[in-house]
Amino acid sequence: AAPVNAGVKDTDLEAYKVRPSWASVPNADYYEIEFNGLLYSTIKETSLLFEDLTAETNYSFNIRAVNSDGTSDWTTFSTRTKSNPLAFAIHGAVAKTSAPNQRGAEADKLFDFDESTTWHTKYGAKAVPFDLVVDLKTYNQLEKFHYLPRTDAGNGTLLKGTIAISENGDDWTSVGSFDWKRTAEDKIFKFDKAPKARFIKLAVTEAVGNYGSGRELYVFKVPGTESYIPGDINNDRLLDVNDLTSYTNYTGLRQGDSDFEGYISNGDINKNGLIDAFDISTLTTQ
Repeated sequence: AAPVNAGVKDTDLEAYKVRPSWASVPNADYYEIEFNGLLYSTIKETSLLFEDLTAETNYSFNIRAVNSDGTSDWTTFSTRTKSNPLAFAIHGAVAKTSAPNQRGAEADKLFDFDESTTWHTKYGAKAVPFDLVVDLKTYNQLEKFHYLPRTDAGNGTLLKGTIAISENGDDWTSVGSFDWKRTAEDKIFKFDKAPKARFIKLAVTEAVGNYGSGRELYVFKVPGTESYIPGDINNDRLLDVNDLTSYTNYTGLRQGDSDFEGYISNGDINKNGLIDAFDISTLTTQ
């Protein structure tokens, strides 16, 4: 008999992997699945994991039962992978803390997209109050960030503090505060009116054990928007001689000059209203 109840349960469906399952067939020695032009054979269980797939993509499967008497008819089913929940999470961010961190558990662990690693301030040393300053390395329209505490919500779990943003890392604008419960659930902070920024500062005033810790800090830009690379004055997503030529042509241009607004203002990296040596040196060193 052909396998029945074949398909992918929602709990077995992700963006990049699926686990089809089916009901056990009496007297079957094993099962076979046709997928993407390949035959997967001698499957003894009633499920099989497929990984390295593409998000939001339709996939079809054929499955049959096999025993010493032969093979059953094929059972066909299809599914669609989910969207990537981190599609608009910003990669490449780094961070500094005003409190020392434990060696091997520095703040870069918050931005490695690996939820098995952990950031933790120095053991045995009171950290609170302290600042966690995030450099996204690009300018973005910010939608939200997700803070993932330790799975046991133990020492260092952030509880209270304020949030500020900046384009240059010097001038800060307050955008709100957080007051989170001591749980292992993801904490979400939503930015109002999608502000544009490169830097985010969490001024932590209360945390478990007076430490700081966390598994990840996912910062999301507004879906569909582009990240702007500092120094990419012509906005072609490259840092090259073409940008240097533009800087050379517009060195000394100030805010208020007729040609400053528009793409030239993108080159004002330190946001001081002037295309100057700081801007040019930032590009050339990269």
